[in-house]
Amino acid sequence: MRRIITTLLAVGAALTLTISLPQSARAAQGWISVAGVAYPDPQGCYAGDGRSALTVRNETRIKVYVMDNGDCSGPLVGELLPHEEESFAAEDSVYVPRCDCSPSPRTPPVH
Repeated sequence: MRRIITTLLAVGAALTLTISLPQSARAAQGWISVAGVAYPDPQGCYAGDGRSALTVRNETRIKVYVMDNGDCSGPLVGELLPHEEESFAAEDSVYVPRCDCSPSPRTPPVH
């Protein structure tokens, strides 16, 4: 029963985040690496091969979430801030939410 409640809370939180994002939301800028495969400008769910540890590197500007099952369902098992790397169980998956990431302001050249 506790696992069902935890799962429902995680799904509810993900839905709330998705619904509350402005329409201009888009993929995260940067990249993530999941089980040795790099994904540029990620958005959505990513899983490894299910056989070896899931090593995740987050090189985006947002927090990504590691879920207990390979389809981004189940309880939350970890979070990675930008520029963090960590290993998780092989059957886990990574969820990258859409973000309202404005491009970095560019400094005009000095003449």
